[in-house]
Amino acid sequence: MEKNNIFPGGEPPRFPRWDDLPDIELYMDQVIALMSKYFEMLGLQDDKALTPSMINNYVKMGVLPSPVKKKYSKNHLAHLFIICMLKQVLPLQGISALIKAQLRGKSEQQLFDCLSLAYEDIFTREMKEYSELFDCLAAEESDLESVFSMFAFRAAAVSNYARIVSERAVSSIDEKDQPEEKTEKKEKPEKK
Repeated sequence: MEKNNIFPGGEPPRFPRWDDLPDIELYMDQVIALMSKYFEMLGLQDDKALTPSMINNYVKMGVLPSPVKKKYSKNHLAHLFIICMLKQVLPLQGISALIKAQLRGKSEQQLFDCLSLAYEDIFTREMKEYSELFDCLAAEESDLESVFSMFAFRAAAVSNYARIVSERAVSSIDEKDQPEEKTEKKEKPEKK
């Protein structure tokens, strides 16, 4: 097994931009096909990446705007892409809070393009760093199984750290969005 087999695609992926999304509204099956195509190009393909029932649940939960006459617009696609990218790390309520917080100061297009650029930057930087780490481990250890296992431990540690930081950041957003509720609960008079 070669190093390139563990790095998705061998080169940093290019995430879609707002202008890459179709200008026409799509039906559910078209949305699923398009999103699958995007994730396959990014090396993130998973059979359970997105299903019709997931989309319906996102709408019911208020994480995704309702379709108009069963059709999904560019805004829907942008939201779905963001949800799919973040759902591996954050709960849906957290994703919803992040999207709402960002949309207070940005348009849908700005948010989507910012996220795509951020992901590209992070993937590029991490691929370079992990490639160098892999080379360093391989130079110190002749047993490839040992190199792969140590590499996996380190990548998992970074992933866990990033998840913890993300959850704490989302908690801070949630707390800022609900200060009145917490104050009201504290100010209720006690029964004597």
